[in-house]
Amino acid sequence: MTDVAPAVGVTAGRAGAKVRTAPRRNARVIVRVAAAADMQVTGKIREGDHWWLRVRLGDGRTGYVRDDVITAQSRTALSL
Repeated sequence: MTDVAPAVGVTAGRAGAKVRTAPRRNARVIVRVAAAADMQVTGKIREGDHWWLRVRLGDGRTGYVRDDVITAQSRTALSL
């Protein structure tokens, strides 16, 4: 895991995003956020063909989302 400091703001894409307990597709879903929901990225890790982002939600919960569920502008901001 590579820390992202300071945290970078990202936005969920058109379909929203599933925030998971671990950077794996089969990890338990903590919450599904709506499209355009704001999150703060605090870390990133490459797993297979995707970057997984450690995110902090507005209510303080943390989890992981895949890079393909955030907007293109958000990916650019993270240099993915």
